[in-house]
Amino acid sequence: MKSWIKIFLVLLTLQGVAQAAPRDDFFTSLNSDTAYSRSVDDFTYKTQALRLLGIISSSSAAVLTPTIDQGLSQHRLISAATTNATVVKASQGNIYNIQAFNNGVAAAYLKFYNIATSPTVGTTTTVKVLMLPPGGGLTVDSSAGIQFATGISYSIVTNLVDTDATAIAINQVAVNIDFR
Repeated sequence: MKSWIKIFLVLLTLQGVAQAAPRDDFFTSLNSDTAYSRSVDDFTYKTQALRLLGIISSSSAAVLTPTIDQGLSQHRLISAATTNATVVKASQGNIYNIQAFNNGVAAAYLKFYNIATSPTVGTTTTVKVLMLPPGGGLTVDSSAGIQFATGISYSIVTNLVDTDATAIAINQVAVNIDFR
């Protein structure tokens, strides 16, 4: 057993958390699929250690295990020679990451709408606008998420004004969105 693990387990024992002798498989079993099929004492021992480390709260009854449905969905678009009016999610959702790149010689504008249908570009109310500089791009990371109460839709146009409905060029802009 590594020395830092032994020191940690001794500290747990001194804190009254560990009541049995330290075991070599303690940490390897924390992430094991079978970790909680062992005895109740084993589960309690691990849960108390996780609480002491602040990984779970003292009021937690169990350790949460991430599942596939807790991940983010991905959306990708390479622009057509249109306004690229697109529905990302037709219901309430959050955007966590945006990567957008413009290989054109003029700026492009990525406009977001809080609607569950394809926007009528130039008419539908815009809630967020991101400028994509010529030959450049941007990345937006939001761990809290950018909230859309109705749905997540967007368009890509050539001018900043909300009433603009001017199409961009084919293959001019690439958009990647991670959402839930």
